[in-house]
Amino acid sequence: GLRIRSREKSLSNQVDDLDATVSAQDREIRKLEARYQTLFQSAADAIFVLSFPGRILEANAEATHLLGIDAYDLAGRAFSELISPQSEISSLDIDSLPASGSRTLEFQMIHSKGKDIPVVARCRIVDFGESQGILAIVRDNSDTVRQHNQIVEAMNKAEQANRSKTQFLANMSHEIRTPLNGIMGMLQLMEFTALSEEQGELIRGALVSSNRLTQL
Repeated sequence: GLRIRSREKSLSNQVDDLDATVSAQDREIRKLEARYQTLFQSAADAIFVLSFPGRILEANAEATHLLGIDAYDLAGRAFSELISPQSEISSLDIDSLPASGSRTLEFQMIHSKGKDIPVVARCRIVDFGESQGILAIVRDNSDTVRQHNQIVEAMNKAEQANRSKTQFLANMSHEIRTPLNGIMGMLQLMEFTALSEEQGELIRGALVSSNRLTQL
């Protein structure tokens, strides 16, 4: 009987130790989950966790802000439904994602109010243990696109202004040359008339100046 009680006590201690270990591991897992959720929800970029068919499993706060859609309404939706028809891609093309590393894509997403939002997304395959999924980190690219468009618009305006200037100078050159040629002809004729030395110098100076104007 003593041996049995000793064995029972030993088994009880082992069970207690196992329970303590499980509880410690459970607390550690909860801490890690809390840390993950804090980082996930406070991220500056929109983050989507997708299943391999491309359906949304989870989306953070910035993702809901970017699209104006609650996380509850995003869950279960196909990510491709959120890609604008104006984009060059219609899906994340899951099959083309590298086994390791990430792939960067640029496209437009649809806001709940109907407007298109240019974004840059870094997509990678992640291991969930028993299955795999996709992590898509999406950044609003509106400011970059807006700055690009402003630069292109400014360049176009500068080119247009340069063309207008060239055309203006060509027109002015033509408008100046016509009466200038007449003036030069009259000055050349006057050279053959009786002129004082001073008048001759003035006419020659006027001809030199006129000739320079014709070369503009």
